[in-house]
Amino acid sequence: GLGGGLLNSGGILTIDNSTISDNSSLSDGGGIWNDPGTTTVTNTKIFGNTANVKGGGVFSSAGTVNFANTTFTGNQAYAGGGIYCYASTMTLANSTIATNSASDLGGGIASWVPIALTLTNSIVALNNAPTAPDVSGEVTGIFSLVGNGTNMIGPTDGIDGNQVGTSATP
Repeated sequence: GLGGGLLNSGGILTIDNSTISDNSSLSDGGGIWNDPGTTTVTNTKIFGNTANVKGGGVFSSAGTVNFANTTFTGNQAYAGGGIYCYASTMTLANSTIATNSASDLGGGIASWVPIALTLTNSIVALNNAPTAPDVSGEVTGIFSLVGNGTNMIGPTDGIDGNQVGTSATP
């Protein structure tokens, strides 16, 4: 099924001061599946979730998702271990995406055809995937750190307060 922990299909979902953990999905969205709804997540831990295909922590398609003060750790998927964003608007403010894994690409974040995926004062580092371990695809960012920006389209090291490493110097 979809959305091992929570499924938002066209609604408005607000999550605050919560833990979303140890859920699984045979397809997408181990922790949260959002399509095409609006989801707001604050002060929350999303960890230990698994999706067989996309978005171990969160999967969003054609929706809007806003994260603030949220931590993604230990999530797993084929693509987008922490987050998989497809044709969605997504913001991450003061959030950490670390130690997630994907067996293909985007251990931390996989972003495909995003309307906009924006990192503000956030950290994406120490994730694992054969291709683009931290971020795969297009993102924008200000005052954020991306450990390994290989195969990422987006923030540049030293511009707008961002720090971006490479595979040689994560």
